[in-house]
Amino acid sequence: MKSAVVTGGAGFIGSHLVDALLASGIAVSVIDNLTAGREAHLEAHAADPRFRLVAASVEDAPTIERVFLDARPDVVFHLAALHYIPACDERPGEAVRTNVCGTQSIIDAAAAAGTRRIVFTSTADVYTPAERPHVEEDDVTPFTVYGVTKLAAEQLLRAAYSRQRIPSIAVARLFNTYGSRETNPHVIPDIVRQLRHADRRVCLGNTWPKRDFVYVADVVAALRALATAEEPAILVNVASGRSVSIDELARAVARAAGVEATIVADASRARPVERAYLGASIERARALLNWRPRFSLETGLQELMDGEVVA
Repeated sequence: MKSAVVTGGAGFIGSHLVDALLASGIAVSVIDNLTAGREAHLEAHAADPRFRLVAASVEDAPTIERVFLDARPDVVFHLAALHYIPACDERPGEAVRTNVCGTQSIIDAAAAAGTRRIVFTSTADVYTPAERPHVEEDDVTPFTVYGVTKLAAEQLLRAAYSRQRIPSIAVARLFNTYGSRETNPHVIPDIVRQLRHADRRVCLGNTWPKRDFVYVADVVAALRALATAEEPAILVNVASGRSVSIDELARAVARAAGVEATIVADASRARPVERAYLGASIERARALLNWRPRFSLETGLQELMDGEVVA
């Protein structure tokens, strides 16, 4: 791989991926509308001649095609999305335009530019709720707008591959990813924010659901492995393989911050519909990609908190 396009490359996961690609000598063109992404995440690369940032939305098909025809990427990492689940539920039309129509514009541009592979970040939210770790063959019946749009995007990619418009596709169903540069108000950034208060009181919604939290560096490693996997069409879960309750998570964040906290379940903050459990089997990723997470929850949180001030 000599050249790549990263959509959403100024965002949380995307900017970490851009760092890794450029460090490996790969030319990178970033497409980001800079609503959730931040130019500051990429400022270290501003003078690098192999780096380009284009401020555009993925549904802007003419602009996207021009970027692709100019860059002629071997691989596109398609991360751009309206991501935060409550935001998608509040603005479903925008979610469809960005996550579904935007994916189609990426497919069209990649086909026009002769791109070899699209690596797409989907979500564990596509799965039908279950009380055991999900495998990739599990049923998919998403009940959030975000999950519905991501599943639709997966299906568009499969159709493009089946019709031989795109030579190869790789889909990563991401579980709850955490790390530095997060700009959406997910649970770990929310806990960190509340730990800065003098009373160390952390108010959350439901604290009993269990989730699998995977560190951003492990996600980046999986995405890079997917870019070079031998299989022409591949789908894997990307997760840690361990699930913890939100209460356990909050206490782990407090320990990583070196403080004692009071964890409070606040019904007014609870989501109206909540999965009791969302966990993953990562055996397929281990077998096909020779990938395994390097960071435990504790070491990942310590990495994160080493860059945070909670005093």
